[in-house]
Amino acid sequence: MIVVAGTVAIQLLTAAIGFFACVWMIRRGEPGNGRAPGSTPTWAVFRARLPLIGLNLAIMFVLSIVGFTFAVDRFTLAWPGALPVAASALLILAVEDACFYAWHRALHRNKTLYRRIHRIHHQAWAPLPLEYVYVHPVEMLVGGIGPFLALAGLVLANGVLSIWVFWVYLLVRQLHELHIHATTLEPLHPALPLVGTPADHALHHARPTLGQYASIFRVWDRVFGTVIRVGR
Repeated sequence: MIVVAGTVAIQLLTAAIGFFACVWMIRRGEPGNGRAPGSTPTWAVFRARLPLIGLNLAIMFVLSIVGFTFAVDRFTLAWPGALPVAASALLILAVEDACFYAWHRALHRNKTLYRRIHRIHHQAWAPLPLEYVYVHPVEMLVGGIGPFLALAGLVLANGVLSIWVFWVYLLVRQLHELHIHATTLEPLHPALPLVGTPADHALHHARPTLGQYASIFRVWDRVFGTVIRVGR
């Protein structure tokens, strides 16, 4: 049960950080991630979006509880060392982001998918941190395929896997999503030039038809020619 409890604890922690960051930004009148006139968030808008945010967080919690309860024997609490954990977590992040890029690009390029599914997220075109889960539940569920495949591959390759790999991945992933939806400050950018930034995501929300479809790594947009050039 430690595997399940630890996973849910990380999800609750990052959700709480996101919620209080939203409250802080609204109280201070901080603009959402978009840097455009009229992007200052309001209590009314945030409250109206909380039911969908809460639903998606609940789905996330339930899937984690059910999934790890049934697969608990495939995970160990042993710490294999910093390097193996970091390498495996990085692999999950890379696979997830590649799948996310493909799914996110399809959501924009296919008019039906955009209208029926992805348009909801872009109603928050200058979003607050926790609005990374202000999405259609179908979008969130399909987006979970990438990390599931990567995690399943690691388990099959190793027989068992340290749960620390998933916990490190999950913490980094959730904090990154809160960061790119939160602010134009980019303290990690000079040190990690290949990592997506709040400015990258702000451009995507401001010009959603042009590109910037990756989330974690910039490489996918560069490889497939969907980088948004400032001034376009």
